[in-house]
Amino acid sequence: GEPIFCSVRGRLHRFGKAERSPLAAGDRVLVLEGKGGASVDRVLPRRSRFARESTSGGRPQVVAANLDLVAALLPAAEPAPNLRLTDRVVVAAAAQGVEGLVVVSKTDLAPAREVDALESIYARAGVAVVKSTCPIFFRNSSKLSGRLSLAEGSRNPCSTRVPFRAWSPLYMP
Repeated sequence: GEPIFCSVRGRLHRFGKAERSPLAAGDRVLVLEGKGGASVDRVLPRRSRFARESTSGGRPQVVAANLDLVAALLPAAEPAPNLRLTDRVVVAAAAQGVEGLVVVSKTDLAPAREVDALESIYARAGVAVVKSTCPIFFRNSSKLSGRLSLAEGSRNPCSTRVPFRAWSPLYMP
C-alpha cells in the first residue's frame, strides 16, 4: 500500500518506558484515521528486535524490529577492518534471535589472503560470510530476497573504484 504519515499517540510514549522510543523501523502498527489525520494507535508484538544497549545503564534504543537478517559490513580495507564492531553486531543479532551475516566489502582493495583471512574468522565461528567489492552487487542475492534486512557497520561500504551513486543500502524486504 501507500505510505501514511502518522502522529504517535501520547499514550504510546507512556507505555513504552522500557525503551527510548516506542517505535522502531520495521515495527508493524495499527493506525487510526480521523478528521485530524492518522495516528499510530498500537505497536503490534515484535517477532525480533535489534537494539543498541546503553553503556550508561539507561534504556536501550531499538534500531529495528521484525528483522530476518542483520548484515555486518566489514570493509577489507579503507578503513581498516574493525573486527570488534563486526563481532558486536553479529553477537547482538544472535542474542536477539536474528540471523547474522558478515559482508566483507571492498575486496578489490585488499590482498586476497587478507580477505580470505577475514572470511575464515567468521566462517569458523559458524557465521555466514559473503565477499563483495560493494554490497550493491549483493542486493539481489537469495540471502536477502523477501527478507527484512538491516546493514550495520562501515558508513561507506564501497571501494573508491565503485561510484558512490551506485550504492544503496541493504535495508529491503
